[in-house]
Amino acid sequence: MPMPFAGKEFSFTQPDGKKIKVRGWGNQHYAVFEDLKGFSIVKDPKTGFYQYAKLSKDGKRLEPSGAVVGVADPKKLSMDMHLRIPKQEAKRQARAAPFLQEKKKTRWQERREEARAKKLAAPKKRGVTRAPPGEQRTGNYTGLCLLIQFPDVAGTITQAEVDDFCNLQGYNQNGNNGSVYGYFNDVSGGKFLYNNIVTAYYTAQHPRAYYTDTTIQYGTRARELITEALNDLIANGFNFAQLSADNTNHIYAVNAFYAGPCVNNWSEGLWPHSWYLEPQVNCGNNRIAMDYQITDMGNVLTLATFCHENGHMVCDFPDLYDYGYESFGAGDYCLMASGGPVAGNPTQVGAYLKYKAGWADKVTALVAGNYLVDGTINDFLTYSKSPTEYFIIENRIQGGRDAALPDAGLAIWHVDENGSNDNEQMTAASHYECALEQADGFFNLEHDSLHNGNPGDATDLYGAPSDTAFGAATMPGSNWWDGTASALEITNISVPGQTMTLTVGGGGAGCDLYLRDNLQDDGTEPLASGGISCSPDIIVYNQQLADPVGDLGSAAAMQNNALGQPVEAGQDNYIYLRVTNRGAQPGGGTARVFWSEVSALPTPASWHEITDPQNPAVIPVIGVPGVGIVGPITWDSASIPGIGHYCFIGLIDAPGDPAPDPSAIHTLDNYYSFIRESNNATWKNFNVTDALPDSVQDMEFKMQGWPRTRLYADLMIDLTQLPPGMAVMLRILKRVSEDASLKNAKIIRETDLYRYFKVTEGKQAFLRNLKIKPSDKFGAMLQVTIPKGAPDGNYQIAVAEIIDGREMGRVTQMYAVKQFPYIGNRKTREIHENTCNYAAKIGKKNRAAISDLQQALRHGYDGCRFCLAEYNKG
Repeated sequence: MPMPFAGKEFSFTQPDGKKIKVRGWGNQHYAVFEDLKGFSIVKDPKTGFYQYAKLSKDGKRLEPSGAVVGVADPKKLSMDMHLRIPKQEAKRQARAAPFLQEKKKTRWQERREEARAKKLAAPKKRGVTRAPPGEQRTGNYTGLCLLIQFPDVAGTITQAEVDDFCNLQGYNQNGNNGSVYGYFNDVSGGKFLYNNIVTAYYTAQHPRAYYTDTTIQYGTRARELITEALNDLIANGFNFAQLSADNTNHIYAVNAFYAGPCVNNWSEGLWPHSWYLEPQVNCGNNRIAMDYQITDMGNVLTLATFCHENGHMVCDFPDLYDYGYESFGAGDYCLMASGGPVAGNPTQVGAYLKYKAGWADKVTALVAGNYLVDGTINDFLTYSKSPTEYFIIENRIQGGRDAALPDAGLAIWHVDENGSNDNEQMTAASHYECALEQADGFFNLEHDSLHNGNPGDATDLYGAPSDTAFGAATMPGSNWWDGTASALEITNISVPGQTMTLTVGGGGAGCDLYLRDNLQDDGTEPLASGGISCSPDIIVYNQQLADPVGDLGSAAAMQNNALGQPVEAGQDNYIYLRVTNRGAQPGGGTARVFWSEVSALPTPASWHEITDPQNPAVIPVIGVPGVGIVGPITWDSASIPGIGHYCFIGLIDAPGDPAPDPSAIHTLDNYYSFIRESNNATWKNFNVTDALPDSVQDMEFKMQGWPRTRLYADLMIDLTQLPPGMAVMLRILKRVSEDASLKNAKIIRETDLYRYFKVTEGKQAFLRNLKIKPSDKFGAMLQVTIPKGAPDGNYQIAVAEIIDGREMGRVTQMYAVKQFPYIGNRKTREIHENTCNYAAKIGKKNRAAISDLQQALRHGYDGCRFCLAEYNKG
């Protein structure tokens, strides 16, 4: 598919003929446009005019506002700049684009799928061998380049000039670094020799306006125009046997250049694109025309798009960019992504695709030892899990073909041939096909341009003095996508240069310490299943334990997520961590603990460290396999805001097994990776509350925004663990929920400030598309009514905040329901024995379960003058 564009300027034409300057990000499937001041624009399907955009009520679309671009002033209308829809919705819209909805595929896509199926069927063995992967393109290949003009628009660039652009060695016109032939000759190391037969101009049957008609479905007239030109060649006896074809006689490449500039707006008429002819054209000579790319000639010819499209058609290379433009894919580091900012000198094809094409000069499978990597040839190092997942490493030099490269140094690519660069989530189930391990650990290539993303920067590649190691202990690390350790340890990476050196260790997983995210968590990275924010391994007590190992480390205790006590204000509290070692060696380390208010999205800005960052808690040496107890970690009374529940965050660090760095959390994607992909970090947003039958309990929690990001979040309320008859009502801000769509919830009343929802008993309920501002930090509440006949037991409720389909945080409340020796009145602050007649008269909302009489008295309760007269103050 055509190369993506990022921040590129275009001139669009309004229906009244007025030209407007716009800036765009996207590709032929999905794109967003802004005026040059940064206000988003969208085409009104009714009038055809581009108008300033507004978000739809559900936040999933950009809609025309009625304010015409070039006429209205968006500043005076107080319109928002840089509007974008949620990532998952952008992905959905991109995948719904007409060219991707066709059941049929291009021939190059079919060949690619056939090769993938063969590889998956091949026996799996350890190590990538020196042999190329069987999809190679070596030797001489010939494509077809059609020149087309219109009765009213004549070609101004001659056939000879186009022939030189395609085929001349040493070509340097219009700022191009060589011809198309020269580019592929260079990047393949002389193994792929690609020429094009450039035809004389064909004059179309109709004026240009016929083919650029915006009322005709995009691509239809382009197919018609190319078919006309091919039929003209057939009628004039052109020898199609000269053209290279695959084993089904399909011509690899049909390139169409049409005279003049592109006069269409995006995704209309003859806007440049690639697709396939329908019907195919039987050209004779055992040749069938199917795949094509078409673009305008304009005033000059440049290499980038032409080479990118022929990378598809001839070499079967996939796109390594994101169709929904939620991320940058391989960015400037590969022709098959953005290919760099210089159209006349696109950057090279990355090591992964060169290797698949058979263009490697040298391939070395890594074992322990020292290595030299030559950046002047296609010299690759490989380290494999399977035939489809492996690391491939190359040395990239800023110069020549890579003069526009953002960085120089060692490029470490993580390949999963079953992945897709349309998937930027960095999870086991959803990740890139070819991911650059970015040495700075910021994952800018996996983010979009509004959220710290970029197509490459000066800290991406590895090299001394700053980035000299890659392995299990680094960020990013060398684990496979399923979270298992690869045992790849690279150290001593030299300074960037024409040759670079490095050392590979002997492997071995070492110690692997982890904190569980839930009772089922076995330390697999990323988290394989179960909830987040409900760690059983962060435990708070109001007093120190006499035997922490015995109390917390037994097999029964390890499966108990209800250990600990609510935080007691006015005194020191004590925190314990349970740390498990799943590695191959014994090991210890250090631990840090933070607290924040109970929140469905506890952003790092709300964390408060309990441990001393300069003197963290010590993790004792833990055997293999084994469990160790850290603590007590003292949370001193002066630092505790009050009685109640808190969210806790635990981080553990060990030599060779480091904790992730909270300071590296800049975006929601960073945050999601932090909580899902490292077993050295965990959350506890899990609280246990004593409760009585026939009572009402308030479960309060915070919801908050993310800096500089307007969120459209879903709130999930899980009541599936409650017994029949337990009723739940949600209170939330009206302005946040006014456009929410509901599932298993209904509005029962509202005020000027709040809305109240009844949540369906025993179900998972959703409020979708809550509108949360960056500055928001507001309270929400679940009111839980426990019926009079509720049996004794532990009953669990959870609320989770979901953004772009990903759970970002969860608050879990367990109600321990039973008969307690004392019952308190929250309103009068009076405490009774449970057999007292006055206890039975307390209203549901005021009934408090009390097991510790002395603690209740310290909290301000007064003894009943009838049943607890000795504790009555009068």
